[in-house]
Amino acid sequence: MSEKKISIIEFVNKGYLMGPSISKDIEIKELRRSIKNTLIKKSFPRDMSLFYIEDQKTIKILLSIINSKQLQSTLNEIGNYFKTQVSILPPFNIMNNYHVDRINDTDIGWHRDCGGEMQYDYCKEKIYNKSYVFGKVGIYLQENLEFGGAIDIIPYSHIYIKSKKSIYRKLFNIPLRVIQILQTKFPNYYKKRSENFYMNLYNGKKILPEKGQAVLFDSRISHRGSPIEDSVRDSVLFSSTNYRAKTHDQNTKYAIYCHFGSSIGFDSYMYDRIRRDKNENELKRWIYEQKSLEKFFPELAMSVKKIIDPIIPKYRNYL
Repeated sequence: MSEKKISIIEFVNKGYLMGPSISKDIEIKELRRSIKNTLIKKSFPRDMSLFYIEDQKTIKILLSIINSKQLQSTLNEIGNYFKTQVSILPPFNIMNNYHVDRINDTDIGWHRDCGGEMQYDYCKEKIYNKSYVFGKVGIYLQENLEFGGAIDIIPYSHIYIKSKKSIYRKLFNIPLRVIQILQTKFPNYYKKRSENFYMNLYNGKKILPEKGQAVLFDSRISHRGSPIEDSVRDSVLFSSTNYRAKTHDQNTKYAIYCHFGSSIGFDSYMYDRIRRDKNENELKRWIYEQKSLEKFFPELAMSVKKIIDPIIPKYRNYL
């Protein structure tokens, strides 16, 4: 069996997959500098659209990873496996120093991206459908070391949602729930153990991509941003109310995220999002970013359009 086939089966089974990367360190440094320049002018937001970066070359380099032959081939293989069309999808987002404070943040950061969708029977029907494909591509412009830099994942934690086995899912989640309660109710005891100790209890894995390497993960898998380690906590200023941390410039965490998926996945996602939008209409953003993508990679923009156009009429009243 070819390496590509093995990778697809690994994604299906484990819920995540390592993708392509930028190989030149000098290019990473230039991307970080360009992103920082834009963030300074925008008063350092926690996140912003990739298309807000002022340097068009930076946008194109980042999109070129997303549009690489390796990643597109992988998405085609995923689509073939699930017998549906799959594409890269918006929003194309830059996260700036998004961090979990493992001591003070509730739930220690662990979540499933489909968590909101699980409130609705409409979405559950989609999520259980064999043609449901939805997840994220993360590109991390630093290594995942003591100051964090990428994500932690609990492999296989998406399986019981896919198979509707809610009882098994609850049993699978017991160790994590016990630790979350321990952290919330008995913080002094919780702090006596290292994060590695707890990670071993619920089989968490710290993902270690190279600088600029893409990671694909299923929206149903439990994950979080890798926490800053206790050994360097004193050099970091946390803002636990909004998952921020102020670090020295060389340790600033930049992550670029976008979605990938099928029309069914997009439908389920948008059904949830329009019911919790407050200050931002995400459907408008999807349409805007699909149009913006045409300037850089027209074929990729057309691929996005084919996925979202059949679904958008359902939500026209929200535009």
